[in-house]
Formats: sequence, structure tokens, C-alpha cells
Amino acid sequence: MEFEWDDKKSALVKATRGASFEELESAIAAGDLIATEIPPHSPQRFLVVRFKGEAWVVVVEDRGEKIRIVTAYASRKMRKKYGI
Repeated sequence: MEFEWDDKKSALVKATRGASFEELESAIAAGDLIATEIPPHSPQRFLVVRFKGEAWVVVVEDRGEKIRIVTAYASRKMRKKYGI
């Protein structure tokens, strides 16, 4: 998977939530992708990633050959669902 993102948004997520998109991409590459959830009637997918002992939801959209990271957040619901 090849990812792209807005650097300003990544910095904002890092400052407010504790993880940059680059760090989450590295976690995915290291094999910490737990699941992919596809909401009905949405162009976005949710990648559930294990990062810093939490379950993170990485919201992505397909953009041609690349996958764009839109946002990311730690999720207690996904942590519980996947037993993290």
C-alpha cells in the first residue's frame, strides 16, 4: 500500500491525538493492521491499526494508485471489539 496525506493535517492529529500519519503508516507496514472495515454507502474505509497499545482507526480513501489518509483517532470501541 502506498499512502499520501496532508502534512498539516498529520501535524494537527499528532498534536491533538498523539500520532502522526507517518507513524501510523509505519505501524501498518510493520504488520500492525488488525482489520479493514468498510462502512456501507461510503467512499472511505477504516483501517484498524494497533499503535502504542491502542486500537487506532485510520480513515482512508482510494486516490488512484495511492491511498489517502484523511484522519485518525484512538478508539475504545475498536480496542474492545478486537481485544487490544
